[in-house]
Amino acid sequence: MIKIRWTGPAVLFLGAAVSAGSAHAVPITVTTTNSATTLANSLAGSGVTISGATYTGAAGASGTFTGGTAAGLNINSGIVLTTGSAASAGKSYASDSGVPSTANGSGGTPNIADSFDAATLTFHFTSTTTTASFNYFFASAEYSGYVNSQYNDEFEFLLNGKNIALLPGTNTPVSINNVNDGSPSAPGVDPSNPQYYINNDKGENPNFNYSGLTDDFMANISGLTPGAQNTISLVIADVGDENLDSAVFIQAGSFTNMPVPVPEPGTLAILGVGITILAVSRRYRLRWIA
Repeated sequence: MIKIRWTGPAVLFLGAAVSAGSAHAVPITVTTTNSATTLANSLAGSGVTISGATYTGAAGASGTFTGGTAAGLNINSGIVLTTGSAASAGKSYASDSGVPSTANGSGGTPNIADSFDAATLTFHFTSTTTTASFNYFFASAEYSGYVNSQYNDEFEFLLNGKNIALLPGTNTPVSINNVNDGSPSAPGVDPSNPQYYINNDKGENPNFNYSGLTDDFMANISGLTPGAQNTISLVIADVGDENLDSAVFIQAGSFTNMPVPVPEPGTLAILGVGITILAVSRRYRLRWIA
């Protein structure tokens, strides 16, 4: 059957300021690969040595990307792990009904309950100091119609079994239900940490193919023993069903023993048609249920 979720009315403001180069912006370029070595080594920076990488998931669910800056993102290059098709991350925003939604058949992961379409990159690393870190952001086609629903796609960065994908200064995991601007389909659902959320529900950035994303975060690691081997698993999965994909983007070369500055907050709001458009709109989200 079809599940219909009302998500209007909404007031849409398209960006008034456009840089000279934004008119020529294009989507990111994604090179699909499930080579664990290629993916892991893409992340390695100074003071960190990576080894023993393995990948579990669909062949087309992961890849490397370039051209983030030209596409209006802050992270220019890195790797992407998705719950569907990595190639879809490299497409323009077509419409609300055209956001990525691929059942890739990879199955779930024991780390995340009621999960499907999981992709996991695991590797060992050593640091020359007691610390390490890397930069990332999360995006999803589940935004914003499924905030505070059972379709809360999840990702985790499991350092020696403990999740370090947390909101700054907290023990709160980064997720759809924890970072959002509320739910248009359920009035009364308050926003959660909206300062970290970037809306793309109407294709405010036409070069990015997900309806919402977080700001850039730094995953911080401390208390390491210099030279000692650690294990980290980067995991993402659909939750509740296999529809409407999510993705995590991790900055190339940012996995270091010294923090790489997180890129400045998003520029998505100023990418647009060059004028301010005020529109009252209504939309419906469709989700196919087997």
